[in-house]
Amino acid sequence: MSTLKTLKGSICVIVVTGGSGFIGTALCKELFRKRMDFKIADVIQPRNFSGNFKETNITQPGELDRLLHKGDTVVHLAALVNAHESDEKREEYFKVNIEGTFNVVNACIAKGCKIVFTSSVAVYDPRLEGPIKETSNLAPENFYGVTKLICEGLIEHSGIPYVILRPTNAYGPGGRGVINSFVKKAVMGFPMEVWAGGDQERDFIHVDDVVSALLLGIDRSSGTYNISSGENIRISALAELVNKLAGSKSKITFRNKKEGKIKYSVPSWKAKKELGFEPRVSLREGIKGLL
Repeated sequence: MSTLKTLKGSICVIVVTGGSGFIGTALCKELFRKRMDFKIADVIQPRNFSGNFKETNITQPGELDRLLHKGDTVVHLAALVNAHESDEKREEYFKVNIEGTFNVVNACIAKGCKIVFTSSVAVYDPRLEGPIKETSNLAPENFYGVTKLICEGLIEHSGIPYVILRPTNAYGPGGRGVINSFVKKAVMGFPMEVWAGGDQERDFIHVDDVVSALLLGIDRSSGTYNISSGENIRISALAELVNKLAGSKSKITFRNKKEGKIKYSVPSWKAKKELGFEPRVSLREGIKGLL
């Protein structure tokens, strides 16, 4: 594939770290559909686009540099993302998320590249209430959130053009989160486990909408943005909805395991105003797409 123009006409190559992962796979499919030139930098070979793949370990300084040229944009997705295990695996999360991002940022500085980074709403203080803005208090409750917050700081102080996206809980084909788990269990007739009574609320965003935000971020000079569906749902209600849409009678079981009870919502007002971002996939449509 030849070097093509980005969404607004400037010529560059999109280099996707973690391009073989959940969000990366969806992004690369869309880049291919739009006939945009891209490279996949990952330690795992993707199922598709092997011609675009270059084995790259971001924890090794200098590895990414050889893929980059001045004017390219790096979409940095490579990371460990299981918040529940992060406190027990701090060394691994530090090495991949923090040291890896440090190396990616240094490569972008050396080559004069822009970076689009996927952070997380895990950077926010879980004690917040009501709608939160990008300027709300940042106080992660787990080490995963800590790594994302540190990475944001590395990028913000790098001097390179950047866009930071803070998506909520992504789901969709290839995902491993609670929605994907519930759908699999409902289809197989297995019980769905819900923690802490199921009263905790979460915002879930379809991977296609995350990809839309990333594409918009490629053409934005700088900024930090919440990316969400704009609608919270109780986990117990989510399990019931999955059962209903799947036509399943899977039992919903409750476990007395501590789970943070989020009292805030994460609107994408700023992303809508400055990027033109609008979530397109409703929760019902997204779940149906997994069945």
